Amino acid sequence: MSGPFVSDCEIAEVKSAFEDCTRCFEAKDFDTWATYWTEDAMLMPPGAGRVVGRDAIVDYMKENYSDVDRVALSNWEILGQGDLAVMSTDVELESRAPSEPMKQVIVACKNDAGDWQWKIIIFNACE
Repeated sequence: MSGPFVSDCEIAEVKSAFEDCTRCFEAKDFDTWATYWTEDAMLMPPGAGRVVGRDAIVDYMKENYSDVDRVALSNWEILGQGDLAVMSTDVELESRAPSEPMKQVIVACKNDAGDWQWKIIIFNACE
């Protein structure tokens, strides 16, 4: 890791990248949404095992969450250093069916081009 990750500008940058990614998901633009994930990323959704790899994550989300129309994110916490960031949010997936509030943890890293990508996302229902 290179240098501290403490500036407001860097925090805004990684948060903005996640919000952009979320808009792609809401628009069902899975090709662009996939580019926000590392090739070897891991998703740990509620009630399921690990989903490993960008293509497997896209397939899983299409199969299980394609009915989501809007993703509401709140209560952001962002920590990091250098090219690594850890974020947590509350998340609500809005669709035709009622959803329960969830929480998530995102591990993000910068790629060689300097863009933020998701390495690990874990999400679960709030209790």
